[in-house]
Amino acid sequence: MKLLLPSADRTFEEEMLNREAATMGGGAAGGAKAVSKAPPYEELTILATIGTGTFGRVKLVSAVATNTFF
Repeated sequence: MKLLLPSADRTFEEEMLNREAATMGGGAAGGAKAVSKAPPYEELTILATIGTGTFGRVKLVSAVATNTFF
């Protein structure tokens, strides 16, 4: 389905393929990184509430073992 100008449509398709490859763990030419797997909830330390909305709260947490933020 063509929604954009040909050059923008091609760029959009390339970006979609790059993001799909990144989420599959295959890497990406566009610089996107694959998302790392989060540790179990019991291994997280809650640092702060970033925001509150209709469907819940968004919290900043860190993994105790690796000191990685999520």
